[in-house]
Amino acid sequence: MGLDLGVITTRVVAVNRYRYRTLRSIAGWTLVIAIGAILIGFASKNADRFTCEPDPHTVEYGDTLWAIAVVKCDGNIQSVTQNLVDTYGANIQLGDTIWLPINQDCLLENRDGQIWDTCD
Repeated sequence: MGLDLGVITTRVVAVNRYRYRTLRSIAGWTLVIAIGAILIGFASKNADRFTCEPDPHTVEYGDTLWAIAVVKCDGNIQSVTQNLVDTYGANIQLGDTIWLPINQDCLLENRDGQIWDTCD
């Protein structure tokens, strides 16, 4: 009985093809996951972006902080509204003057009743 090199060669080639396909598949999925992570990071970084008109708003009948933000701002209205609630509280009164943050880098702060625009 001799050694059949044809069978051994065929098996080695089949194993090498399987390993190659496996490695290629792993490399492909690694690339897909890496690109996905980069895109998710980019999207979450830009998710809070907004811009608002720099003019103050005088509260009128029926106004809410959300409604004011919808009319005066573009982008992530929830971020704007959260900053307004943090600054003015949840209760606004008829005739109050509401300043809006210019963008996500310039948020408002209430310091002893005075509104300050702090920019990063």
